[in-house]
Amino acid sequence: MKVHMLALGVIMSVALSGCQNPNANKVLLGAAAVGAVGTAYYAGRKHEKHKSDDKSEDSYRKDDSYDPSQLVDKSLSRAERSLSHHGYYRQQQENKHGNQIAYWNNRDSHHCIKLKSRDEKVTAAQRNHGHGCS
Repeated sequence: MKVHMLALGVIMSVALSGCQNPNANKVLLGAAAVGAVGTAYYAGRKHEKHKSDDKSEDSYRKDDSYDPSQLVDKSLSRAERSLSHHGYYRQQQENKHGNQIAYWNNRDSHHCIKLKSRDEKVTAAQRNHGHGCS
């Protein structure tokens, strides 16, 4: 945004410095107007993004349509592909009593899914809010 304001300032100072050619003056004023509109648009988009980042955890839960229970009884590789496709990445993995437990995090929604598998088959999949998620 600072670059837009600097360019706008240079254009305005040239335009207001007494440019003798009326066509050049109109071009400079038009460029200044376009720069002002672009700066206002950029500032508005940045404000909207900031507002969307302030969603509460409850609204994330309401907005999320991905149901991890659909992964149960699927092959582990298919479940991992599905999670990756929906923006999840494996955060942590551990083995307990023959079960493989993996925690998958989503950067956008801040959701975490605990995926439990045995013999390359998913035995449980659920949202997780504690251990393994950050």
